[in-house]
Amino acid sequence: MDYEGIFKRLDLAINDMGGLLDIAILRERYYANKVWKRSRKYEGINSGKLSGADRDTAKTFYIGSKNSPVYFCLYEKEKEQKALINRDILTVRDSYKKILKNLCCF
Repeated sequence: MDYEGIFKRLDLAINDMGGLLDIAILRERYYANKVWKRSRKYEGINSGKLSGADRDTAKTFYIGSKNSPVYFCLYEKEKEQKALINRDILTVRDSYKKILKNLCCF
């Protein structure tokens, strides 16, 4: 049998449970050109609740163009999950994703 299909997006994720990489420090070093890099495009985003008692922002860092077929996304999953499920103890701190878009499979 021969199947043809297209994956619009495939995310390969690594969940950091021990805090091996600090996204804020990586962003800071990237902006200051203190890291070796092949990608010329990058973007840092802070998101979250800016008002109220539990205001906290989570950092997301994109390496590569979001319009390209391959780019990386690093984000503070602990803060995202805490906002969604309102728990104090979480096992995953950060998540690192390699995102592949518009893949042809034969």
